[in-house]
Amino acid sequence: MSGLADVFGWRGALLINGALFLHMLPCALLIKFSPKPPGKNDWTRSDSYKQLAVSLWRKFREQLHIVKVPGFMSFCLSYLLIGLGVVSFPTFIPEYVMTSLPGQTASEVALVVSLIGAGNIFGRALFSVLCMLSPKSALYLHLILTSLSGLTCFAVVLCQNMADFYVTAVFYGTAYGGTSVVWCPMLIIVFDLENLPKLLGCVLLMQGIGAICGPPFQSYVADVMALKDWIFYTTGVFFISSILVVVPFLVKKQLVSRRRPRKTDDIRVTGISNQAADLGSTETRCRQLT
Repeated sequence: MSGLADVFGWRGALLINGALFLHMLPCALLIKFSPKPPGKNDWTRSDSYKQLAVSLWRKFREQLHIVKVPGFMSFCLSYLLIGLGVVSFPTFIPEYVMTSLPGQTASEVALVVSLIGAGNIFGRALFSVLCMLSPKSALYLHLILTSLSGLTCFAVVLCQNMADFYVTAVFYGTAYGGTSVVWCPMLIIVFDLENLPKLLGCVLLMQGIGAICGPPFQSYVADVMALKDWIFYTTGVFFISSILVVVPFLVKKQLVSRRRPRKTDDIRVTGISNQAADLGSTETRCRQLT
């Protein structure tokens, strides 16, 4: 990005970057689904397409039951808010740096964006390991890292020189990179693995809607207020609000799990040393219980 910005300017660098990303489209179109091998008579039936449509509609209706899962709406709203701010930092930071520190070269400004990517890679590598240290670490890391991403956006307006912007870019990239790897294990912790396929599409859809609407809305607010700092203020608010939306549900779930009565009639088996003796003691225990 630094080299492209020096040679072609920011407009040319972004056009080339967009052209490179478009190469992912034919790769995605080449991905094929491997269905179950059809039987001898499956392709000879005249109503095979009708049966397929009915089957797809039935599966779609089954997917809608995920709406009734407790916490589903809270997390959808949370990821909508995350989407509103997820692309704002790398989108607006070059113009903000050039406005705040006039005289900077395009290469120096592009390095800020590059450092976001470097921090993102480091955050993914680091927190993908940390989220496996304990069963619930992914949930706590998601809450902490999303909050740190929002606080980093607030810190942008305090930067006074290029070194400050470099450090802020690395910190933001690390925090958001960690969030991007722990959010899927976090959803499994909260909603269990069986609900993940149904929940995943809805969450990504809400985040995508937010990513489309976020930058235009923030640009409009910044133009109305005549203050570029509002872009990063609103981005930080979006990240922090996404956590505040789900905290009541998580607290309620934790309280319910603590109040749930434990089963006292289960016999815990730790091991068998003498099979005959243990079988006899088990039969005696069963008679006492009955």
